[in-house]
Amino acid sequence: GTLSNTGLLSSGQSYPAAAVKVGNGGNAGTLTSFANSGSVTGFYGVLASNGTLASLTNSGTITAAMDGVLADSSGTVTSLVNQSAGRIEGVGQSGININGSFGTIDNSGTITGDYGIYGSGAIGTFINRSGGVLSGTGGGYGFYSSSTVGSFTNQAGGVVESTNYQAVYLYGDGVGTVTNAGVIRALDDQNYEGVYVGDDIVTFTNSGTISGYHGVVQDDLIGTLTNTATGLLVGTYSGLYVGSSYDMTVVNYGQIVGGEKGVYGYYDLGPLTNKSGGVISGTNVAGITIEDDGRTAQPTITNEAGALVTSANGAGVLVSASGYDPGTIVNAGRIEGATGGVQITGELKW
Repeated sequence: GTLSNTGLLSSGQSYPAAAVKVGNGGNAGTLTSFANSGSVTGFYGVLASNGTLASLTNSGTITAAMDGVLADSSGTVTSLVNQSAGRIEGVGQSGININGSFGTIDNSGTITGDYGIYGSGAIGTFINRSGGVLSGTGGGYGFYSSSTVGSFTNQAGGVVESTNYQAVYLYGDGVGTVTNAGVIRALDDQNYEGVYVGDDIVTFTNSGTISGYHGVVQDDLIGTLTNTATGLLVGTYSGLYVGSSYDMTVVNYGQIVGGEKGVYGYYDLGPLTNKSGGVISGTNVAGITIEDDGRTAQPTITNEAGALVTSANGAGVLVSASGYDPGTIVNAGRIEGATGGVQITGELKW
C-alpha cells in the first residue's frame, strides 16, 4: 500500500509508540511508499519494525522523542529521500537509526539528533547533497557505522558535522568508497576528529574540507587516500594521523595542514606522494613526522617538483623512528623548516 501525509500524523511520546509503524511483532508488514509533506511526531516518527518500507520521501518534518526514523533489527527501508525542505529529527537519540538495513539515504535537507545517523545495520548508499546538513548535536556522531557501507558521499555544498564527537565514525565491516566534496567538521576540534576510520575503506577521495583535532585518522585499512587540488585536511593537531599497521597509499594535490604536524606517521606511514601544487604543513613540529612503529622499513615519501613540505617552527620532515629503517625520501620540490629541512633523531637503520 501507499501512504501520503499533508497534515499531522502523531502518536504518544513514550515507548514504543510510533506515528507510522510498518510491521508489528510477529506480523510482518510492507508499505510501498510513504510521502510526507506535513508533520509526523511520536516517540518514534517512522518505525520499520518487522517489515519493509520500500520508499520514504520527506519534504515536511519528522520529529521524534527518540528516533526520527528507525529500521529495527527485522526492519528494512529500501529508499529514503529527504528533500531540501525536509527535516528529520530524533531529539533523544538519532535522526535515523539503523539496526536492520537501509538501501539508500539521499539527503538534501536536514537530518539531526544526538546522533545524525547511527548505523549498526548495513547501509547501501549515503548521499548528502548540496544544501544537505547531517548533524550530531549532542554527545553523538554526525554519521556512525559499525556495519557495512557501500558508499558514503558528501557533495559540494553538503555539511556533515558533530558538536561534541567525531563528525564521521566508521568502525565496522567495510566501506566501499568515501567521497567528500563538501564540509565534514568536528566542531570540538580540540578533542575530536573530522573522520575516524576504524574500518576497511577501498578508496577515500577528498576535494572539500575535513577538519577536527585530526582531520582524518587512519586506524584501519584505507587502500588509497587522494586529496585533490581543492582538498583540505586540517587539524588543530594534524591534518592526517596514521595509527594503523596497514599500509595506506596517500596522494596529495591539495593541502594537509596541522597546528602541530601536517602528516603524523605515528605507526605505519605508507607510500606518500606530494604532487606539484601540494602543500603539507605542520606549524609547530613538522610537515611530516615519522615515528617508531616496529616496521623494518618505511615505504617511500616522494615530494615532487612544485610541491612543498614545510613547518614554521619545526622541521620539514622529522624522522624519529628509533631503531628502524625510516625508508626512502625522494625530493624534487621544497622541504623546509625553521629547525631543518629533514631532521633525524634517534638511532636509525638505513
